[in-house]
Amino acid sequence: MSTLSEQTKASYRKRAKACFQRYKNVSQKDLSGRQEYIDFLQWQDQQKHRLSPATCRQYRAAIVYYSEQKWRINLLQDYPDFLQGGASKRVVRQHLGKRTSALKNKKVDSESWQSLQNHLQASKSTYARLAINMITGSIALGLRPVEWTQCELIDYQHTPLPIDGRYYRYTLKVKNAKTSQNRSFGVFRQLHFGEVINGELEQSVNDFLPSVIWLASRFSELRQHQRFHITHLEQLGDHQEADKYHILADKMVRHVGKYLNQVYLRHSSFCNTPQNKRITLYSARHQFAANAKKNGLEPLTIAALMGHGSIHTNKQFYGRRMNGQGGFGVAADPNDKLAIQYRQMEQEMGMDR
Repeated sequence: MSTLSEQTKASYRKRAKACFQRYKNVSQKDLSGRQEYIDFLQWQDQQKHRLSPATCRQYRAAIVYYSEQKWRINLLQDYPDFLQGGASKRVVRQHLGKRTSALKNKKVDSESWQSLQNHLQASKSTYARLAINMITGSIALGLRPVEWTQCELIDYQHTPLPIDGRYYRYTLKVKNAKTSQNRSFGVFRQLHFGEVINGELEQSVNDFLPSVIWLASRFSELRQHQRFHITHLEQLGDHQEADKYHILADKMVRHVGKYLNQVYLRHSSFCNTPQNKRITLYSARHQFAANAKKNGLEPLTIAALMGHGSIHTNKQFYGRRMNGQGGFGVAADPNDKLAIQYRQMEQEMGMDR
């Protein structure tokens, strides 16, 4: 648990407390003592037959953390099957209707994106430019929105980098957002793009390179110079400078997401758009996955590019091949693919034991 970020810990506490409240509403009992808490754990575990595997995983992580911090209960040791499994989508929808993730847009079609982009370009909001660049960059490179705050762009201008017989001018080093939750293959991943052919840079990179350069420079400047309003820093208390940057950068990304939501809610051109047709920051990552599948990339390569710890994640939860578009110029780092294979081998050996 020591590797968890402050933001992840806060998210776990919030989710665990939401589970407690549901239990109180149903049982009319309070969590006043250890035995009452164990009763809650048993009740929560019984709910897994109505919850999706993804929801079980989220609840499990939050409650495991809270149990250890509050009650010194090691759930992974004492109750290893706690919230393991989950129900099918059909069963979940019978009980709870469509979940939030099923209502979200998991693609970025060209016509809708062009319409939204025109509106954002005309906007004077500082979040509009961030939204344009984050969506453009994530369609091309597949980053989670928050990962733009912790990435480094490397330019091999004079000596292109050889990868699997091809040469690339750029590498984006990305800090994987899910590392602290043990859902990634490592702390960082590397994305190589901008293939150099006969001394010339491929033309397709020009469609997204300005966005990538702008985002990397924007957040690098904030990280290095800590250009934040002093009242914001004072509100954060005794956090280290690095933590202050992460908290405020994450807050900036959340504001971009809220800004996009307000565009769809308030602007006359977009207010009638159904929720599952609204483009979000995360829609771009789904489109990246769809494009990768459309262009025939193997699951291992897609996992390495997206920072997943398993080759099955993009199969189950990300954009469909049918929504993919032609043209794909991003290469995964061979070491990242090896890390995923090694992780999978370790898991399989653990299961055999």
